[in-house]
This record gives sequence, C-alpha cells and structure tokens, in this order.
Amino acid sequence: MSVPGEEKTEEERREIVRQVRQILTKVVTTPTIPRNIRRQAREALRYLADTKQPLALRAANAIDALNIALEDQQIPVLARSLILEAIGLLDMLAKEEG
Repeated sequence: MSVPGEEKTEEERREIVRQVRQILTKVVTTPTIPRNIRRQAREALRYLADTKQPLALRAANAIDALNIALEDQQIPVLARSLILEAIGLLDMLAKEEG
C-alpha cells in the first residue's frame, strides 16, 4: 500500500474496494445483525457497484449509507466494528479523488 496522502494505484483502489465488499458482505449475511443494519450495508454495496459514478462519489455515498446504520443505538458491537472498518477504507477512496 502507498503512504497515506499519496495517490493510490488502480490496483490498490481495487484491493480496497474488494476488502470493503468482503466486510459488508459479512454484515449482510450475519443473521444476528438487525435487518435495518444489513439493509444499509446492502445499500452501500449497491453504491459501490454503480460503475457509472466516479469511485470517490461511490465511496462517499457508501459512507453516508453506513453512517445511517451507525446512528442506531442498538447496533451490535460486531456490526459497529465491521462498519467502522469499512468506513475507514472507503474514506481513503473518497478523499483521494474528491
């Protein structure tokens, strides 16, 4: 990976998106996570899949969807940890091109 603040290569950006998809897929497929949280994770995955939009915009939209999930006071610790990890990765992409 490159140094923080440096522009990432296309391969690094693809790897970050792959990691985020893996994290969000875990949220979506974990039955103990409430439906509303899983719904927001699915929405974030849809934003990431929309290749008509620039990657920075897709990442920012996914972050917005995940922040809605974090507003839930009853969010399980596992879901909160996974979502925060995904947001951290997405933030690198959103800031890079934006």
